[in-house]
Amino acid sequence: MTPSSSRLGRTKASCSPSRALTLRACSIAVDFLREVSLTGRATLGNKVVVIGGGNVGVDTARTARRAGAKDVHLVCIECRDEMPAMTGR
Repeated sequence: MTPSSSRLGRTKASCSPSRALTLRACSIAVDFLREVSLTGRATLGNKVVVIGGGNVGVDTARTARRAGAKDVHLVCIECRDEMPAMTGR
């Protein structure tokens, strides 16, 4: 794998204020996973969108589903066969 094609997770996550205003809530995935790990509970609605196809994104989507979200969507730029979490990279 060349340096330009290396797959690294985002080192600094953020919730854009302009986008957050149109959403009911915006959470950082690692913070959400930490909350569930420490408390066994999750604060979320019935509809969840996770942005990112890496390991943290997939873990977050699966955790949200197990925590009771009825509608969970994982959005990323890669197709399923190229998602870092699905390829074992």
